[in-house]
Amino acid sequence: MLAVSSVNDCRYCNWVHTELALANGVDLADLQQVLDHDTFGNVGSREATAILFGQHFAATARQPTAEARAALAREFTAYQRAEIMAYIHGIYFLNLSGNCYDSWLARFAGQKVETGHPAAEAIAALLLAPALAVVKLCSGASYLKQSAGTKRS
Repeated sequence: MLAVSSVNDCRYCNWVHTELALANGVDLADLQQVLDHDTFGNVGSREATAILFGQHFAATARQPTAEARAALAREFTAYQRAEIMAYIHGIYFLNLSGNCYDSWLARFAGQKVETGHPAAEAIAALLLAPALAVVKLCSGASYLKQSAGTKRS
């Protein structure tokens, strides 16, 4: 999910999934490499294939090459590929929705937005506002909790 989010540059998805990865023991250096589209250090070849496929899927606007699909098929069963694709499609949609939300906020603030469609952005903003407010509150609460824990140490 972070591989796709890093290409689509959705700040909300990057916040949430970075926090989840760190909470689940992903090494910070390995995580930074994924976000920077860099080498994969401690990541195995299967995981690297899935990460690279996710990045490629997003970078090609959902049009991966036959070679990329074949590489995924060499590493994963049909069921595993279907699961990977479900995650990729889900996060891709959420990335674009979050980016629409940000575009609408920028337009609302009087900033010029080069691309997009104002009506679609407004709809996304209205639909996503409650969910993104929760993400922001949870991220803030988590930061405050971590800061309080650090001060006690």
